[in-house]
Amino acid sequence: MDQARGRLSERQCADLAFQHTRVYRPWDWYQGLDRGDRYQVKCIMVKPGGRLLLQSHRHRSEHWVVVGGTVEVTKGDEVKRLGENESAYIPAGEKHRLATRQGFGVPHRGDHAR
Repeated sequence: MDQARGRLSERQCADLAFQHTRVYRPWDWYQGLDRGDRYQVKCIMVKPGGRLLLQSHRHRSEHWVVVGGTVEVTKGDEVKRLGENESAYIPAGEKHRLATRQGFGVPHRGDHAR
């Protein structure tokens, strides 16, 4: 890796690590699929009964698309159920959470401020 690192820029190494890393969490896992200067795309898998922590991001919005199963999206004080091929937009600063009672996968696109 040290020899390869000498030939790749720091950004290229970070991109390779991002694209080939599955990160495990108590609710299941996520994996980076694509990334640019102002965005990144992730696949998020949440096990049945799993849920992400309630969170907000000051400098980025998110757009979630359900590719299978049914999810519950908490957005501010509102909880909405979404099914396959439905999506939710989360503006910057909005408290939000993703949860499920069934297995599903959600490509996650968040505008990334650097």
